[in-house]
Amino acid sequence: MKTEKNREKITFFIMTGILLMTALISLAFILMKGSESGRTTVIISEGKVIGRYDLDLMEGEKRITVQPEGSRGFNEILISKEGVCITDSDCKGKDCIKTGTISHFGETIACLPNRLIITITSDDEYSGYDARTY
Repeated sequence: MKTEKNREKITFFIMTGILLMTALISLAFILMKGSESGRTTVIISEGKVIGRYDLDLMEGEKRITVQPEGSRGFNEILISKEGVCITDSDCKGKDCIKTGTISHFGETIACLPNRLIITITSDDEYSGYDARTY
Protein backbone atom coordinates (compact mmCIF):
# COMPACT_ATOMS: atom_id res chain seq x y z
CA MET A 1 0.00 0.00 0.00
CA LYS A 2 2.79 2.40 0.99
CA THR A 3 4.81 1.69 -2.15
CA GLU A 4 1.80 2.36 -4.35
CA LYS A 5 1.28 5.81 -2.77
CA ASN A 6 4.99 6.55 -3.13
CA ARG A 7 4.83 5.66 -6.85
CA GLU A 8 1.85 7.95 -7.30
CA LYS A 9 3.72 10.82 -5.62
CA ILE A 10 6.84 10.21 -7.68
CA THR A 11 4.79 10.05 -10.90
CA PHE A 12 2.98 13.27 -9.96
CA PHE A 13 6.27 15.12 -9.33
CA ILE A 14 7.85 13.82 -12.55
CA MET A 15 4.82 14.84 -14.64
CA THR A 16 4.66 18.26 -12.95
CA GLY A 17 8.37 18.75 -13.61
CA ILE A 18 8.01 17.85 -17.29
CA LEU A 19 5.07 20.22 -17.64
CA LEU A 20 6.96 23.09 -15.99
CA MET A 21 10.06 22.50 -18.13
CA THR A 22 7.93 22.50 -21.29
CA ALA A 23 6.28 25.77 -20.23
CA LEU A 24 9.63 27.42 -19.47
CA ILE A 25 11.19 26.33 -22.76
CA SER A 26 8.14 27.59 -24.67
CA LEU A 27 8.30 30.93 -22.86
CA ALA A 28 12.00 31.26 -23.70
CA PHE A 29 11.28 30.72 -27.42
CA ILE A 30 8.44 33.23 -27.37
CA LEU A 31 10.58 35.87 -25.70
CA MET A 32 13.49 35.29 -28.09
CA LYS A 33 11.30 35.55 -31.19
CA GLY A 34 8.77 38.04 -29.78
CA SER A 35 10.57 41.21 -30.80
CA GLU A 36 9.91 42.67 -34.20
CA SER A 37 13.27 44.19 -34.84
CA GLY A 38 14.29 44.52 -38.46
CA ARG A 39 10.86 45.66 -39.72
CA THR A 40 11.24 47.09 -43.21
CA THR A 41 8.48 48.65 -45.25
CA VAL A 42 8.62 48.15 -49.01
CA ILE A 43 6.70 50.50 -51.32
CA ILE A 44 5.90 49.12 -54.78
CA SER A 45 4.33 51.26 -57.50
CA GLU A 46 3.41 49.75 -60.87
CA GLY A 47 5.42 46.63 -60.03
CA LYS A 48 8.64 48.50 -59.25
CA VAL A 49 10.14 48.97 -55.80
CA ILE A 50 10.34 52.71 -55.23
CA GLY A 51 11.45 52.67 -51.62
CA ARG A 52 12.56 50.63 -48.61
CA TYR A 53 12.50 52.09 -45.13
CA ASP A 54 13.63 50.47 -41.88
CA LEU A 55 10.87 51.32 -39.40
CA ASP A 56 13.02 50.62 -36.35
CA LEU A 57 15.59 53.22 -37.47
CA MET A 58 13.06 55.92 -38.32
CA GLU A 59 13.37 59.18 -36.42
CA GLY A 60 10.31 61.35 -36.65
CA GLU A 61 7.94 61.07 -39.58
CA LYS A 62 8.54 60.90 -43.31
CA ARG A 63 5.88 61.83 -45.86
CA ILE A 64 6.10 60.52 -49.41
CA THR A 65 3.84 61.32 -52.34
CA VAL A 66 3.67 58.59 -54.98
CA GLN A 67 2.37 59.50 -58.42
CA PRO A 68 2.93 56.88 -61.15
CA GLU A 69 4.23 58.10 -64.53
CA GLY A 70 1.47 59.08 -66.92
CA SER A 71 -1.12 58.88 -64.17
CA ARG A 72 -3.10 61.61 -62.50
CA GLY A 73 -3.55 59.43 -59.41
CA PHE A 74 -1.54 59.95 -56.24
CA ASN A 75 -1.07 58.51 -52.76
CA GLU A 76 0.43 60.31 -49.79
CA ILE A 77 2.22 57.92 -47.42
CA LEU A 78 3.22 58.57 -43.82
CA ILE A 79 6.10 56.48 -42.44
CA SER A 80 7.16 56.51 -38.80
CA LYS A 81 8.61 54.18 -36.18
CA GLU A 82 5.05 53.16 -35.25
CA GLY A 83 4.16 52.01 -38.78
CA VAL A 84 3.02 53.05 -42.25
CA CYS A 85 -0.29 54.45 -43.46
CA ILE A 86 -1.77 56.22 -46.47
CA THR A 87 -3.04 59.63 -45.39
CA ASP A 88 -4.44 60.87 -48.72
CA SER A 89 -5.38 59.38 -52.06
CA ASP A 90 -7.50 60.33 -55.04
CA CYS A 91 -8.93 56.85 -55.59
CA LYS A 92 -12.72 56.42 -55.39
CA GLY A 93 -13.30 54.03 -52.50
CA LYS A 94 -10.36 55.20 -50.35
CA ASP A 95 -9.99 51.64 -49.00
CA CYS A 96 -6.24 52.20 -48.80
CA ILE A 97 -6.79 55.00 -46.29
CA LYS A 98 -9.37 52.96 -44.35
CA THR A 99 -6.80 50.18 -43.88
CA GLY A 100 -5.12 52.36 -41.28
CA THR A 101 -1.60 51.95 -39.95
CA ILE A 102 0.29 48.73 -40.51
CA SER A 103 3.22 47.83 -38.27
CA HIS A 104 3.62 44.03 -38.13
CA PHE A 105 5.38 41.56 -40.42
CA GLY A 106 3.25 40.52 -43.38
CA GLU A 107 0.70 43.33 -43.18
CA THR A 108 -0.11 45.07 -46.47
CA ILE A 109 -1.86 48.14 -47.78
CA ALA A 110 -2.99 48.08 -51.40
CA CYS A 111 -4.39 50.85 -53.57
CA LEU A 112 -5.43 48.99 -56.70
CA PRO A 113 -6.66 51.99 -58.75
CA ASN A 114 -3.24 53.65 -58.34
CA ARG A 115 -1.32 50.34 -58.58
CA LEU A 116 0.40 50.80 -55.20
CA ILE A 117 1.34 48.14 -52.65
CA ILE A 118 2.95 48.77 -49.26
CA THR A 119 4.07 45.81 -47.18
CA ILE A 120 6.14 45.16 -44.08
CA THR A 121 8.86 42.54 -44.39
CA SER A 122 11.87 41.35 -42.44
CA ASP A 123 15.26 39.85 -43.09
CA ASP A 124 14.58 37.40 -40.26
CA GLU A 125 14.28 33.90 -41.74
CA TYR A 126 11.46 32.99 -39.31
CA SER A 127 9.41 36.16 -39.71
CA GLY A 128 6.72 34.28 -41.66
CA TYR A 129 5.58 32.62 -38.44
CA ASP A 130 3.80 34.55 -35.75
CA ALA A 131 1.02 34.15 -33.24
CA ARG A 132 -1.59 34.47 -36.00
CA THR A 133 -0.17 31.66 -38.16
CA TYR A 134 -2.00 28.36 -37.79
